[in-house]
Amino acid sequence: MLAINCEVDGVYIKGRDYFMQQLIKFIFSPTAFALGFLWPLLTQLMVTTQVMAAGWPAILLGAAIALPWGLMAQFRGSWIWIK
Repeated sequence: MLAINCEVDGVYIKGRDYFMQQLIKFIFSPTAFALGFLWPLLTQLMVTTQVMAAGWPAILLGAAIALPWGLMAQFRGSWIWIK
């Protein structure tokens, strides 16, 4: 059992609760959305439209587009360009 305790912003949080909060924040983050949805979608879109052949080049290009886009949304706090 995880028995780590910590204090965040003056609020005392037990280790397991803090871990779960951070895990939920990551799962619903723009970065996780980019990794789990946009990356495969862009890769399949390029293969289906015959822009690229199936294989590592298509996978890497999908990652090269999705990951920066997700990280940008994570740092900006929004997927929309206008903030």
